[in-house]
Amino acid sequence: MGFFKRHKTFFIDALLLFGLMLLFFMRWIFKEHYTLFTSDVVQDFAMHHFAATSWSKGEIPLWDPYFTWAFVAYLNSGVFYPFNLLMDFLHALTVDNLNFGYLLMEANAFFHYFLAILIAEHFEHQNLF
Repeated sequence: MGFFKRHKTFFIDALLLFGLMLLFFMRWIFKEHYTLFTSDVVQDFAMHHFAATSWSKGEIPLWDPYFTWAFVAYLNSGVFYPFNLLMDFLHALTVDNLNFGYLLMEANAFFHYFLAILIAEHFEHQNLF
């Protein structure tokens, strides 16, 4: 019996939930302007932009000179979180293009919603809930 046949309901449920997620984020994905400029997003964007500029200079973003605090120690900066590292390194390649950095931040958030769906669906099919 193939892998897909054994986990058919998992894939169907995950695709349905992914479709609902796309429906929920439709205005966010297919937009012509940014609508998510809240204080949290602006702060996160500033932190990721600072980390990306530090990585592009070949420096580890240990200390934030603007707020004079240990940037690595701040929990929300997530400097060494694998997905943030990938996002910051991609942003560091085009550090002058702020729109690309914001797009990466949106894609990172969208990916984490999808990852949460897959993990929850996996545990639901393992009868752990």
